[in-house]
Amino acid sequence: CPSGLIGQQAAAQLPWFHLVTLLTKISGGTQREWYALQTISQGWSRSTLDMHIKNSLHLRQAAAVTNFERSLHVMHGNGWEWCSDWFANYPEGLLVDPVGLKEGVRQVVRGGSFNYFYVSNIRSSYRGDFVLPTSRTIGIGFRLAKTN
Repeated sequence: CPSGLIGQQAAAQLPWFHLVTLLTKISGGTQREWYALQTISQGWSRSTLDMHIKNSLHLRQAAAVTNFERSLHVMHGNGWEWCSDWFANYPEGLLVDPVGLKEGVRQVVRGGSFNYFYVSNIRSSYRGDFVLPTSRTIGIGFRLAKTN
């Protein structure tokens, strides 16, 4: 074993009827291996495995944004995101984690959107000021974030 690790193959870690389900319901080896690994890591029962295969779970998997440095690209152009502050020009000089006004007329949005034609507006650092808090458009959403 090149890595120096010795362990069982995924198939050896699954009960017989889990294997039967994988062999009879999935034709591709890569897809079958994905479901086997997920079954082991998530502790799926056979009925749960069967449900996920029927619902094509492997096609709906996406990485959660868990790390800003590694995942900043996820924010580019997917859609504007509401921010909790109101728009105002920042003061001059170097700022660290600036916060806008507590009240105002236009709500801040960030992140850019596929339905705006200016490339400069798609940058994740762009801070939009054109949105009234009553606005509803296809390009604006929100991201849940926990603060301390």
